[in-house]
Formats: sequence, structure tokens, C-alpha cells
Amino acid sequence: MLENERALCIVNTRPHAVELYRELERLISQGGLDTSALFHLSTLMCPRHRLAVLDNIRERLTETDEQCFVISTQLVEAGVDIDFPVVYRAFGPFDSMIQAAGRCNREGKQNGPNGEPGGEFHVFNPVQDVSPYQYAVDTTRIMMSHGIPSLHEPDHVNFYFNQLYSSAELDTESIEALRNALCFATVAQRFKMIRDTKRAVIVPYDRTAKSLISRLQGGEPPILGLIRSLYQYSVSLSEKDLQVAIEDRRVRALEAPGEFFLAREEYYLEKLGFSL
Repeated sequence: MLENERALCIVNTRPHAVELYRELERLISQGGLDTSALFHLSTLMCPRHRLAVLDNIRERLTETDEQCFVISTQLVEAGVDIDFPVVYRAFGPFDSMIQAAGRCNREGKQNGPNGEPGGEFHVFNPVQDVSPYQYAVDTTRIMMSHGIPSLHEPDHVNFYFNQLYSSAELDTESIEALRNALCFATVAQRFKMIRDTKRAVIVPYDRTAKSLISRLQGGEPPILGLIRSLYQYSVSLSEKDLQVAIEDRRVRALEAPGEFFLAREEYYLEKLGFSL
């Protein structure tokens, strides 16, 4: 990444994003360079924090001579309009790699004088990688065993999704059989769109966040408007990570109406968000 003036790297997990950020920070500092050109993005940062970092990244990208290096999880692959001349993507689901490639030369600035496509998109295999979408990753590997698929070929995209959704393994709870038998109460009980349930933890990111927390602790009922505002200052943790964070006293339960959890301020980092 550091052989370029600007580069984006997208990895599959939040721990990988933190590890890669810290390594680049070390190398940049050793070289006597400015670490303000280095950015981290993941869901360990609350939405308001991510928006502020994205604004900073876009500002640097508009300056022709500013370096910019971004380490991110998949969150930049949809709905985030950024353009890098060089993009690296950890091997992952075929559709995710297509989305990542869409952040490379997005505005055509790297095209040749005759309009030839420019930019560089690299896919790499991380050591000891475990993707949260392992079945989709395995499907992509099967595709590659038949030849490297093209990110620009619609037939390859169709083949990928047909393979991905044709397996009975996706219906481990027999939802379709239960639907056909009209067992709707059982369907409602078993069906989970997202199986790894997350818990929201409020973070004291700025003055606004602290004011909202004070209102909640002061006994204000958690009405919809307050909940929506607090969502902008929260991170999602798995049940396992939440329990560990509570045991480590990084997170505590709020004494407020309803069930809310609050991250201790010293564990919410300026560059990386909540520290696991």
C-alpha cells in the first residue's frame, strides 16, 4: 500500500482491520511520515464517527497532492462514494469483490488518453482468514477452480448466484417445509434474517453523545426520537464480545429505563473506535 500515494484495502474482519492499521501506522511513523494520511473504518466505530472520517477522507481525495491510505471492512462496499487509484481486497464473496472493484478508478481519473480503463485492483489471500460469509467464499473458490471469473461478465455473476442459492444447506431450519405446512408460528420462532445477533453499546464519542447519555441516565423515557439519536452513537457487539467487555469493565449497564449498555470513554479510541 505504501508504494502508492493513495490506496484502499478492504478486509473481511474487524480484527484484521485493526491489525493492518496498526502495522501501517508503525511503518509510516518509522519512515518519519505523517500518520494523518492513514484512516481506519469499521463498525467498531459509531455511525457518527464513521461519517466524520469519511468526510475527512473525501476532503483529502479532492486535493491532488495529498496522500491517503484507508483500511476498511466491507462497510465501504455499498453506498460509499470514494475513488482510489489502487484497491486491495481480501479474498471474499464474488459480489463483494465486484463492489470493492467499484471503488477503484470510480471516476475514471486513471483512464488513458484514449479512454483505456486505468487503476489497479488486487485480490490477496489473508493468512488464517475466516470470513463471516464462508459459504459465499467457498462458492467463489469453486468458480475460480473453473477459471478466474471476470468481474465485468454478467454470465459469471449469474453463475455465482445460481450456485450460491441452489444449495439446500442454506435452509438449515427447514423454513420452506414449515411454510408449506402452514406452521407460521414455528417459522416466526426459527427464522432469523441475521443469525449472529448483536447488542448495541452506546459510546461517548462527542458532546452530543454525552448529552444524550445524560438524558437517559436522568430518567428520560427512551422514546423513539431519543433511541434514534443514540443509534448514531452506538456500536454492535456479539453476545460473546459484550459479555467479555462487561467482565473486563470496558462496558457497563446503564442505570436507565430499559436495557442499555455504555462503553467506558477510555476504551473508545479516536482512530479505531471501541477497543475489543
